[in-house]
Amino acid sequence: MIYRKSLKLSPQSRQKSTVGEITNHMAVDAEKLSLGFNLMPLILVIPTELIVGCFLLYRILGWSLCAGFAVFFIITPIQGKFVGFLSDYEEDKMGRMDTRVRMMSEVLSNIKIVKLYGWEDAFRKKIDGLRGLEIKAEKSIATLRSCFAIFFSSITLLMALATFSVYSTIGGPNFTPGRMTPEVIFVSMGLFGMLNKPLGLVSMIISLSIAVKIGVGRIEVFLLQEEIDTTVVQRYSRQKSQKAIAIEIEDGIFAWEKEDPVVADADTLEVSDAEAERQPLLSGSAANTTTRKPYRPTLCNINLDITFGSLTAVVGRIGQGKSSLLNAIMGEMYKKQGSIKVYGDVAYVPQQAWICNATVKDNILFGKSFDQDLYDQIVTASGL
Repeated sequence: MIYRKSLKLSPQSRQKSTVGEITNHMAVDAEKLSLGFNLMPLILVIPTELIVGCFLLYRILGWSLCAGFAVFFIITPIQGKFVGFLSDYEEDKMGRMDTRVRMMSEVLSNIKIVKLYGWEDAFRKKIDGLRGLEIKAEKSIATLRSCFAIFFSSITLLMALATFSVYSTIGGPNFTPGRMTPEVIFVSMGLFGMLNKPLGLVSMIISLSIAVKIGVGRIEVFLLQEEIDTTVVQRYSRQKSQKAIAIEIEDGIFAWEKEDPVVADADTLEVSDAEAERQPLLSGSAANTTTRKPYRPTLCNINLDITFGSLTAVVGRIGQGKSSLLNAIMGEMYKKQGSIKVYGDVAYVPQQAWICNATVKDNILFGKSFDQDLYDQIVTASGL
């Protein structure tokens, strides 16, 4: 689902979602969601064990058990504070993880340039710094989870202490001291020990629930982002005439941004994750961000007719819109004016090849059945 959504993102949504965020959605957030489903049976088991244990304790100790419940309800606000701290640390860790994965993705995708210019040490220091911040957040979460687990495991001890204190003092009939026989003490301690397991699992359930909630929230925000408008390109079946039109654009005006950007002062401009991703990788901060240029469409007054079977070349210098024209034909830009008509199917081959982690033969076949004659022709045509 996340992968399919990433293929449908609009240009403005692609600027908001960095490569690191999308990678974490698929590798981390989705994994936490699957772990949450595996622990869902505990949501039914834990309350059942607690109800049965409390019922048996009430039959032995009577209303004195209310003292143990009072201890539990007094401790509940403290547990709420722990949950709040854990949620904040979890969100902070995920943000730092996004930053590290973004940096690693960009370094690996441009590893050739990094090697040619000898920038390995500079990038290593930058990545080590980001990894150090992430490890620091992870240690804080681990410490808080440990305290959380210890706190929950000691609840039954405090409940037993309060219950036995009240029972031995005024827990008998007419508020007389209760009978502290070995039968009452050992059976009650066994039942309190039975409550220790479900209460101990509560801490793990709460920690995982927080992680799942944050992961689901992050995935929800991603899935609700704007998608490509499929009505931008009008698609028709292929025409059968000899000089049939394959692609037709009339008075087209296209832009990468949906609306005019707000120009803010450079000193007060807040930089989003997408803006930060477009900053130089070795920059320490984005404090020197300048205001953006006045808004204008990327492509203006485009009129184009391409017939079937023809070879068309678009020639121009870097940054003059050659790739933008191809994206406009595929419907991946905002159409401000005009019309795009495509007759038949369109195949797009990007200038940067995508190679599978497999043999050359497997990359050529790409899942299709092997045909020796066709394979030889492809190898010859590609100069391999």
